[in-house]
Amino acid sequence: MTRQKKSFAVVALLLVLCLLFTACGNKAEEEASDPAESETTEAPETTGTEENEAEEDANAGSEIAAGLEASEEDPIQMAFVIPYELDSLPWLLEFCEEIPAYDEAHPEVEMTIVEALEADKYEPLCRSFCEDGYEMIFAFYNNFTETVKTLSAEFPDVLWFAFDGYYSDEQLAEIPTIIDFHEDLAYAYAVGACAAMMTETNKIAMVYGADISFNMELAGVFQDGVYSVNPDIEITNVIANTYVDPQVGYETGKSLATQGYDVIFANAGTTENGLIQACHEAGIYYAADSASYVDGEYGDCQIATRRAHVNTMHIDMAEAALTGDFVGGTCYEMPVGSGTALEINEDVVPAEIVEQLKEIQAKLESGEIVPNKVPAVW
Repeated sequence: MTRQKKSFAVVALLLVLCLLFTACGNKAEEEASDPAESETTEAPETTGTEENEAEEDANAGSEIAAGLEASEEDPIQMAFVIPYELDSLPWLLEFCEEIPAYDEAHPEVEMTIVEALEADKYEPLCRSFCEDGYEMIFAFYNNFTETVKTLSAEFPDVLWFAFDGYYSDEQLAEIPTIIDFHEDLAYAYAVGACAAMMTETNKIAMVYGADISFNMELAGVFQDGVYSVNPDIEITNVIANTYVDPQVGYETGKSLATQGYDVIFANAGTTENGLIQACHEAGIYYAADSASYVDGEYGDCQIATRRAHVNTMHIDMAEAALTGDFVGGTCYEMPVGSGTALEINEDVVPAEIVEQLKEIQAKLESGEIVPNKVPAVW
């Protein structure tokens, strides 16, 4: 082949290649600019679908609640499933008196209280209520998390209430027909302030029945109140690992007294029966969460209590649901003073301290003081 022919062939080949590259380039530009094929334009469609599904789930509980019609002829059935012996804790005694009294006075509802003491009985017991057509089930604390998750899928028309359940966001997202409602702890701040004002040794102890989320938050609020008065006070924490052993309470109280702690704050059920006796014998002060022994044999050493009326909280939640006020898959923090009270033993606490505590109470109720729930000591 001559050089001229070779040159012509090369030029022709280059021309073909250029045409091919131009065609490919145009197709690539068309693919990138096509909204139907673009990856970035597919995302909003997927996200929108997920948002719609999430909104539908969130509305599921509200729609069920809105459809409830309570009447004497066809009462709304409610079950309260409690993982303790019904006569084992002070607040439960009040609960088991007041709930039946409300039930009797309101024929449009039918309330049943049962104890579930063994974990393998949780699901069968709750299932029986679902199968019997109960519209609302109150499952206390986080003991029933897996049970509620299972049964809420099988019985989507049942409304669930977890009292101080501390469900995670992920768990709540999986159960659109549950409200995890938390009792208000604000008055523990005032009890902490009272303890700080009453201590002479600047040493305060806390005793809890178990290492659980509720007690951690309670400790945070109580400690915040203590430190608001005196940030240099020494605080220690004791986990009794029981809510029903007065002997453990007595021995714990004695031990703390010998170490110089002259105020003990507790949330430990009937374990506190022994604890307050130890406080009385040692001549030190006792402060409580929920329990009150002011009228008892050792009431002269109790200074203050954050009193929780658990029955009132549950009735409030039930009544709200009956009026259609129910947002499923959420955590609801009850307002300050809703089902709780601050009780000060004015026979023991000096009048000037009582006045200061009432001022603190007013600030808690107005929102001027918002306690910290994260404990410095645990």
